[in-house]
Amino acid sequence: MKKIFLLLFLFFILSCVKKEDYIIVSDEFVKNYYQVMNQEEAVKYTDMMAKDMLKKEIDLVKESRYKNPTLEANKAKVSFTLTETSFKKDIANITYRLTIQPKGSAFINRDAIISLKKISNDWKVINYQEMTATLEK
Repeated sequence: MKKIFLLLFLFFILSCVKKEDYIIVSDEFVKNYYQVMNQEEAVKYTDMMAKDMLKKEIDLVKESRYKNPTLEANKAKVSFTLTETSFKKDIANITYRLTIQPKGSAFINRDAIISLKKISNDWKVINYQEMTATLEK
Protein backbone atom coordinates (compact mmCIF):
# COMPACT_ATOMS: atom_id res chain seq x y z
CA MET A 1 0.00 0.00 0.00
CA LYS A 2 2.85 2.36 0.85
CA LYS A 3 4.40 1.71 -2.56
CA ILE A 4 1.22 2.80 -4.32
CA PHE A 5 1.07 6.04 -2.34
CA LEU A 6 4.75 6.67 -3.00
CA LEU A 7 4.27 6.12 -6.74
CA LEU A 8 1.23 8.39 -6.79
CA PHE A 9 3.13 11.06 -4.87
CA LEU A 10 6.10 10.86 -7.25
CA PHE A 11 3.77 11.03 -10.26
CA PHE A 12 2.09 14.11 -8.77
CA ILE A 13 5.42 15.84 -8.12
CA LEU A 14 6.72 15.08 -11.60
CA SER A 15 3.52 16.29 -13.22
CA CYS A 16 3.87 19.61 -11.37
CA VAL A 17 7.36 20.23 -12.71
CA LYS A 18 6.95 22.45 -15.73
CA LYS A 19 9.56 22.70 -18.44
CA GLU A 20 10.73 26.15 -19.33
CA ASP A 21 9.06 27.55 -22.46
CA TYR A 22 12.32 27.71 -24.40
CA ILE A 23 12.94 24.01 -23.70
CA ILE A 24 9.42 23.11 -24.86
CA VAL A 25 9.98 24.98 -28.14
CA SER A 26 13.40 23.41 -28.60
CA ASP A 27 12.07 19.91 -27.88
CA GLU A 28 9.29 20.37 -30.44
CA PHE A 29 11.73 21.62 -33.06
CA VAL A 30 14.12 18.70 -32.47
CA LYS A 31 11.26 16.17 -32.48
CA ASN A 32 9.84 17.48 -35.75
CA TYR A 33 13.10 18.23 -37.55
CA TYR A 34 15.30 15.32 -36.51
CA GLN A 35 13.01 12.58 -35.23
CA VAL A 36 9.97 12.65 -37.52
CA MET A 37 11.70 14.61 -40.31
CA ASN A 38 8.81 17.00 -40.83
CA GLN A 39 10.49 20.26 -41.86
CA GLU A 40 7.14 21.92 -42.57
CA GLU A 41 6.12 21.46 -38.93
CA ALA A 42 9.59 22.31 -37.60
CA VAL A 43 9.63 25.66 -39.42
CA LYS A 44 6.75 26.83 -37.17
CA TYR A 45 9.23 26.95 -34.27
CA THR A 46 11.86 29.01 -36.11
CA ASP A 47 12.70 32.60 -36.99
CA MET A 48 15.61 34.56 -38.44
CA MET A 49 18.49 32.46 -39.84
CA ALA A 50 16.98 29.11 -38.82
CA LYS A 51 13.76 29.89 -40.69
CA ASP A 52 15.69 30.88 -43.83
CA MET A 53 17.85 27.72 -43.68
CA LEU A 54 14.84 25.48 -43.17
CA LYS A 55 12.78 27.04 -45.96
CA LYS A 56 15.68 26.54 -48.38
CA GLU A 57 15.97 22.93 -47.27
CA ILE A 58 12.24 22.37 -47.76
CA ASP A 59 12.48 23.72 -51.31
CA LEU A 60 15.48 21.47 -52.05
CA VAL A 61 13.86 18.22 -50.86
CA LYS A 62 10.29 18.86 -51.97
CA GLU A 63 10.72 17.45 -55.48
CA SER A 64 12.71 14.37 -54.40
CA ARG A 65 10.13 13.49 -51.75
CA TYR A 66 7.34 13.85 -54.26
CA LYS A 67 9.11 11.62 -56.79
CA ASN A 68 10.18 8.98 -54.25
CA PRO A 69 7.39 8.06 -51.81
CA THR A 70 9.48 5.17 -50.37
CA LEU A 71 11.74 7.67 -48.58
CA GLU A 72 9.34 7.65 -45.62
CA ALA A 73 9.69 3.89 -45.16
CA ASN A 74 13.49 4.05 -45.32
CA LYS A 75 14.13 6.89 -42.90
CA ALA A 76 16.47 6.40 -39.97
CA LYS A 77 15.27 5.92 -36.41
CA VAL A 78 16.28 8.93 -34.28
CA SER A 79 16.12 9.40 -30.53
CA PHE A 80 17.27 12.45 -28.60
CA THR A 81 18.22 13.45 -25.08
CA LEU A 82 18.73 16.94 -23.73
CA THR A 83 22.29 17.09 -22.40
CA GLU A 84 23.02 20.74 -21.68
CA THR A 85 21.32 24.12 -21.41
CA SER A 86 22.59 27.64 -21.06
CA PHE A 87 20.34 30.62 -20.64
CA LYS A 88 21.09 34.32 -20.50
CA LYS A 89 18.40 36.99 -20.62
CA ASP A 90 16.50 36.30 -23.86
CA ILE A 91 18.92 33.81 -25.48
CA ALA A 92 19.09 30.08 -24.79
CA ASN A 93 21.39 27.38 -26.14
CA ILE A 94 20.38 23.78 -25.77
CA THR A 95 22.44 20.74 -26.67
CA TYR A 96 20.88 17.40 -27.48
CA ARG A 97 22.53 14.04 -28.03
CA LEU A 98 20.99 12.53 -31.16
CA THR A 99 21.24 8.79 -31.65
CA ILE A 100 20.60 7.96 -35.29
CA GLN A 101 20.16 4.43 -36.60
CA PRO A 102 19.91 4.20 -40.38
CA LYS A 103 18.29 0.99 -41.63
CA GLY A 104 20.89 -1.78 -41.69
CA SER A 105 23.69 0.41 -40.34
CA ALA A 106 25.54 1.25 -37.13
CA PHE A 107 24.37 3.90 -34.69
CA ILE A 108 25.57 7.46 -35.28
CA ASN A 109 25.77 9.88 -32.36
CA ARG A 110 25.66 13.61 -32.97
CA ASP A 111 25.23 16.65 -30.82
CA ALA A 112 22.62 19.12 -32.04
CA ILE A 113 23.03 22.65 -30.73
CA ILE A 114 19.83 24.66 -30.83
CA SER A 115 19.91 28.43 -30.27
CA LEU A 116 16.72 30.21 -29.28
CA LYS A 117 15.73 33.82 -28.80
CA LYS A 118 12.68 35.35 -27.18
CA ILE A 119 10.96 37.35 -29.92
CA SER A 120 7.73 39.21 -29.09
CA ASN A 121 7.16 37.06 -25.96
CA ASP A 122 7.60 33.80 -27.91
CA TRP A 123 10.67 31.59 -27.99
CA LYS A 124 11.92 30.78 -31.49
CA VAL A 125 14.78 28.66 -32.79
CA ILE A 126 17.16 31.08 -34.52
CA ASN A 127 19.96 28.64 -35.37
CA TYR A 128 20.71 24.91 -35.30
CA GLN A 129 23.74 22.84 -36.11
CA GLU A 130 25.08 19.32 -35.63
CA MET A 131 28.50 18.31 -34.36
CA THR A 132 30.54 15.34 -33.13
CA ALA A 133 29.55 12.47 -35.38
CA THR A 134 30.62 9.08 -34.02
CA LEU A 135 29.75 5.54 -35.04
CA GLU A 136 28.82 2.79 -32.58
CA LYS A 137 28.53 -0.88 -33.40
